[in-house]
Amino acid sequence: MIRNKWLMASIIFGIALLTRLVWLEVEPNGITNDELHFVLNAKAVYYGFSDMSGGWNPLSLTSVPDNPSAELTELFLAPLVGPLDLNLVTARLPFGILNSLMVVVIALIAFEISPLTGWIGGLIAIINPWMFYNGRMAFDQPIATFFIMLTILGLIKLRGPKILLSIITATLAFFTYIGTKVIFLPLMLGVIGFGWMNNQRRETRYYLWVAISAMLMTSYFGYLVLSGPSRVSELATPFGPQISQQVELERSQSIDHLGSRLFINRYGEFANNFIRKYLNSFSPDLLFNKGDETALISLWKHGYFYYFDLIFLLIGGYFLFREKRRYFYLIAGLLMLAPVPEAIRADNMPAYAFHSCLQFPLLLLVIASGVGRVVSLWPKSGIAIVIIYVISFGRLTQMYFFRYPIFQPDGFFFSSRVVSRYIELEQKSGQRVVVVTNEPSNLFRSYLFYTQQYTRENFERIAEIYRKDRNEINFDNVLFTTNKDQSLNDGQAVYIGQTSYQHFNQPRMAIRQITSWTEMFSIYNSRLCPEEMDGQKQFKLKTGDFRVEKMTGNEFCFKFVYPAKKID
Repeated sequence: MIRNKWLMASIIFGIALLTRLVWLEVEPNGITNDELHFVLNAKAVYYGFSDMSGGWNPLSLTSVPDNPSAELTELFLAPLVGPLDLNLVTARLPFGILNSLMVVVIALIAFEISPLTGWIGGLIAIINPWMFYNGRMAFDQPIATFFIMLTILGLIKLRGPKILLSIITATLAFFTYIGTKVIFLPLMLGVIGFGWMNNQRRETRYYLWVAISAMLMTSYFGYLVLSGPSRVSELATPFGPQISQQVELERSQSIDHLGSRLFINRYGEFANNFIRKYLNSFSPDLLFNKGDETALISLWKHGYFYYFDLIFLLIGGYFLFREKRRYFYLIAGLLMLAPVPEAIRADNMPAYAFHSCLQFPLLLLVIASGVGRVVSLWPKSGIAIVIIYVISFGRLTQMYFFRYPIFQPDGFFFSSRVVSRYIELEQKSGQRVVVVTNEPSNLFRSYLFYTQQYTRENFERIAEIYRKDRNEINFDNVLFTTNKDQSLNDGQAVYIGQTSYQHFNQPRMAIRQITSWTEMFSIYNSRLCPEEMDGQKQFKLKTGDFRVEKMTGNEFCFKFVYPAKKID
């Protein structure tokens, strides 16, 4: 076994990055509105040091006005995304690199437990489902999670004035994701205390400066919450409207008696919701069976860990408690904090993989400790463990690359990618296109992204468009609007209607969902695909068919555009 941890880090980083970048233009097969928010505004910061509307300062330590989120995410991404052409690979490349670096950070933290645990921690982090998903998306959570873990590593390992470097990583962790802000201060104080104890209670002044910086950041955020618009309304409180409605419903469905108000009240319902969501964060069904309900970071048929990880989790916990008790208390304490952001959210649709993000790398440390302990006691077991992990990762990638794009095609808004290509092909032939949708701004951003038209030359013009009515966006020869009264009789324009804006009594073509006959977009006066196609198309999509932007008009029509009379 190689005991040089930097050589270990280099090898693990290279393997991790390869798995994060392979087929990145195929799966995920599209990009969500939230991802577009970060990627396009990062481009805007690179072009003009502002957001897409040109009215925000990235150094203001405030959120982009039209979508309250974290404060420094776009500024951090700007030098990574800005110089590159826009496509699915370049948009997610920085996240693949960060995720691969987080694999290294996990390995280095595990290395403090033992060199063997360090190697194992890095290797299982490469193929862990949660880590694998995160490395192939462009959300803000993976950025903050990386810097949280890097801060933990710094506070454990650094000595002397270098401890102050943790202020930088902690600042980036705090200001790049809103979800973990509520646990930031207790998390920092806990890790600072561990580092101080681990350093034999030396370097007190440096740890104190880090603690003061964490308090100041938290106080600043509290000031912003109280002084202006924020997402604090998304947090559940006993006095929120959701709890009030829940109490009224519970009472209306109960026989009226003297104990109604004692047992059915705001505080009881709030506590019940909190405990239920908190405990469910550690549910075996969530962790090992199917993951979250959201399609963004779950295959719905695979958990965030492998089934046999549970065995090593139990062994690792026991080993840490018996032989590395200080690390046991640190990890256990942080694990107790991790579910809080999701537990206090008012949304009934949980997203544990995002909001309880800290628990997953922490559990990986425990699992690595368990595997390391087993291998150290029975070295020959290592071969069997490797074989099991390789088979399990193979099964995961088979589901991810070959089943998920068909099983859940619009988890990453694939239909927006398809219609953007259709608009581009029509527009290139000189046709005026009118797109009627309930969210013109979002579809406009998708169109800019997939057609690579958000450029330095177009930046100021798009900013001017964005400052106007976002329900009526006219860009070159394409109109994005909510006005469903746009005339279908204009023979000079191709009309595209989304969902409720369809006119079923008119001849039309359609872009449908891959796995059903559901029309996602209806197309009228089509110039690109006007021919009537007899019979339903019978073929299976291949991996190459998801490279939509490389298709010719004929290939695109054959694969994705259907005569609507066949699907009425």
